[in-house]
Amino acid sequence: MTEPAASAADRLVEIDLATAEKLPVFEEFLAGATGPALDLGSGLGYYARHLLARLPPVVVADLDLSALAWAGRAVHPCRADALTLPFPPATFGTVLLADVLEHCPDDRPVLAEIHRVLKPGGTLLLSVPSLEWGFADFLPLLGVASVHDQEGPERHFTPGYTHATLGERLRTAGLEVVENREILRLGPKLLLDGLALVHLLVERLGRKRTSWTWGTLVAAPPPGLGLYRQLFPAVRALRGGLHRISPKKGFELVVTARRPDDD
Repeated sequence: MTEPAASAADRLVEIDLATAEKLPVFEEFLAGATGPALDLGSGLGYYARHLLARLPPVVVADLDLSALAWAGRAVHPCRADALTLPFPPATFGTVLLADVLEHCPDDRPVLAEIHRVLKPGGTLLLSVPSLEWGFADFLPLLGVASVHDQEGPERHFTPGYTHATLGERLRTAGLEVVENREILRLGPKLLLDGLALVHLLVERLGRKRTSWTWGTLVAAPPPGLGLYRQLFPAVRALRGGLHRISPKKGFELVVTARRPDDD
């Protein structure tokens, strides 16, 4: 868990279009948040290092040891199950749950456990795939199975959420919705899914594998990654143009919720 390892992870995540879409929104929604902070289902700990570092101490918790290995020294890695977090009640002022809830076979006890470890008045920031369009991804419409359809840590047990279903889950867990936003509009989503299709072909034809995690991608980067890195500024510019001409309805929901002060 060295700083060079964290830098290697950052170099991969920084050219992920979905991360580039979420990062400024997360930063905005975390204004006024307090520590300590927990990045639950943290993957490579990118958001913990770049957004939560001002809310120390910062814990990154994940079941995937291959991801935690890249977390770096600036955070405290912890292998943990979201259903039974190894922390006392009211430990954290902020919990980040970035694209995790859809990976949980049963999301209700996960949110209940987050409520338990949040301090009264504490903030939960989460993002999930949106079903406001009626579907979350274009690849299944084409009959293409992605890594999210395979057994393993990247599997999606639910395709996504609407504002109504996510709000119901949060209220049932005793959390109050504070703010929400739809991101990843139609044009950028088409671009993202097109890039995902290219990656799938590279992995299946070049690597002969159908499943992977962020940790395994850092350890063995996909062929052609250097070329994509060079092209990424143009990809981001294209994303910006597509964003401006797309309907405001998005394919990702970003929500902040809080544990009531008197809870």
